[in-house]
Amino acid sequence: PDALAVIGADRTYSFAELDARSSQIAHALIGLGVPVCGRVAIVMQRRADLVVAVLGALKAGVAYVPFDPGDPPRRIATLLAQAQVSAVIRDRDVELAELGVPVLAINDPAIDDQPARDPGVAVTPDDPAYLIFTSGSTGTPKAVVIEHRSAVNLARALHAQIYQPLVQALGRPLRLTLNAPVSFDASVKQIVQLLNGHCLCVVPDDARRDGATLLRLIEDGQIDGLDCTPSHLKLLLSAGLADRTTAWPRVVLVGGERIDRETWALLARHPAQFYNMYGPTETTVNASITRITADAVPNIGRAIHNARVYVLDAALQPLPIGVPGELCVGGVGVARGYFAAPEPTAQRFVPDPFTATGGGRLYRTGDAARLLPGGALEFLGRIDDQVKIRGHRIEPGEIVAALLEHPGIEDAVVVAAGDGPDARLIAYLVSAGMVESTRLKAELAQLNPNETDYLYDEIYVRHTYFQHDIALPEHAVVLDVGANIGMFSLYVAHHYPDAKLFAFEPLPPIFDRLEANLARHAPHTRRFAFGLSARDAEVEFTFYPGYSMMSGQAAYADAAAEVDVIKTYLRNDRDATGGSELLLEHVDELLADRFRAEPHACAVRRLSDVIRAEGIERIDLLKVDVQRAERDVLDGIDDEHWPAIAQLVMEVHDGTGTATEGRAGELMELLEARGFEVHVEQDRILQGTDRYNLYALRPGRA
Repeated sequence: PDALAVIGADRTYSFAELDARSSQIAHALIGLGVPVCGRVAIVMQRRADLVVAVLGALKAGVAYVPFDPGDPPRRIATLLAQAQVSAVIRDRDVELAELGVPVLAINDPAIDDQPARDPGVAVTPDDPAYLIFTSGSTGTPKAVVIEHRSAVNLARALHAQIYQPLVQALGRPLRLTLNAPVSFDASVKQIVQLLNGHCLCVVPDDARRDGATLLRLIEDGQIDGLDCTPSHLKLLLSAGLADRTTAWPRVVLVGGERIDRETWALLARHPAQFYNMYGPTETTVNASITRITADAVPNIGRAIHNARVYVLDAALQPLPIGVPGELCVGGVGVARGYFAAPEPTAQRFVPDPFTATGGGRLYRTGDAARLLPGGALEFLGRIDDQVKIRGHRIEPGEIVAALLEHPGIEDAVVVAAGDGPDARLIAYLVSAGMVESTRLKAELAQLNPNETDYLYDEIYVRHTYFQHDIALPEHAVVLDVGANIGMFSLYVAHHYPDAKLFAFEPLPPIFDRLEANLARHAPHTRRFAFGLSARDAEVEFTFYPGYSMMSGQAAYADAAAEVDVIKTYLRNDRDATGGSELLLEHVDELLADRFRAEPHACAVRRLSDVIRAEGIERIDLLKVDVQRAERDVLDGIDDEHWPAIAQLVMEVHDGTGTATEGRAGELMELLEARGFEVHVEQDRILQGTDRYNLYALRPGRA
């Protein structure tokens, strides 16, 4: 009982400590009313307590449903509802939205008061042990239900076929990595080895991402067994695993993707034992295994204990040696099916015609394979369009379905490209507004086409003003301060047609274009031919006909600084994409006339005076882009009107050694004091300039 059971970056557990703490978690779950054979979600970071949570759920007689805390909150919430969980276990570093079910914090001090004895909940081999979501071709992921009998069989099979000879040779239990994400079924094959007395080393995220760090962890921790995908393995090989002659790791389980011939030959020469593991989530992680040896072509071996593998034709009849067909799996490892999804279950889990007693089922994997003369199986790929990226099963149809939910996308195709660590997904999109956008830009009253293209890209393509949870409710009230020719107002009008818009542009040559554009494309927008500032006044503005976006109050005008911004932008673009080289060569020539200045006397008013005059009761989004005069706009807001502003997005100028130095921090402090959560960021292509974007959002409002 005093032997190490779990090693984490934060702490360790002996088997006795693991037993006691997981029992306390189980009692806490039972106290929350979680029913036997119910489901409990686990949303936790990679640390020792993650294993405690898994065992606690199992001791409570419930199936655990693991999630990666790095997944989008919307996805987690959707899948939690789909799995109909009764509770959620989380740790202190994971924030969850309101879920409507009890949430147990793994570090809650109240857990210490729970009994440390086993709760004694009786489970049967037929009860569910865990649910893991897989990709779905219709856009809806499916939860695979795995029973206790299947998980226990996996533990026994892998111990007997891989680990037991090593245990006998060493005369002790092994240290094994828990390397796969817990939301990935490969984690199960390591967790269940606790049943055989082995110790789990939970690999931290930083080690998973860096091959050299993981190799140091393996050597320093004297890790006997490692689990990884071929993509992850290539990261380790390039970090030095291929040349290592140390005793660790002694055995490596590789699965989740096909191993190419070059890597197979390299692994066969390595002093460690490498095993190729095959199996979909629906067959409890692994259905077949083989030792990687030099005298064999890349293959996925033979069935593990109590599993059966077949290569069948479309009528589910066996095919001769060498003839490709669909790989089907039977035996104890076949899952119960997909949770609350009878139709997909019936399609994939079919009666097994090869069992003598009847009643068995086959899982149709959708993988193509053929039998080799020696009885091993060769994996040939997919018979559908499912792909694997770094060991994760991905249905392109799921991603396409998610993309098509966006109103701006008319059609989409998703394909896989590259191999191994370079594998990636590429989406090709047809914008629902692609034709409309071309027509819009052609019809806009504008000053400079290049500026119009830039504004369109910034607002319509990159959605710059709707980052960091900025969103609009129905019937939103939006103020566009520094509207220029009206691109932002047009975006809001197109995407939120019920919004009430107020657009402000003080410079007459620009306002004329704004007026024409909004009158034609967003006629309900209120247009104002004045700017906003700290006081009502007539102020001199500097207008650059050749670069109207840089125009603003004369007090803040600095043509040389604007030229520097443009040059820095072009250099950043060149360094990032290899573009803009020709523009950089001729930039001085191209900009020679662009900053010819025209003075204009323009009216400015205080925002609070406008709020009163227009009867504005709330502002759902205040957008400000006023060329270094952003603080003046905020100074024109009275205390009584600040609570009415829900969100604010502005361009902020903060230039080292200039009058605006420190402004970003100054505005953050001001807005946080007004109750906003504030985020300031700089676009990569603007790094080295004084341009930043500031996003401010009141918690609970949008």
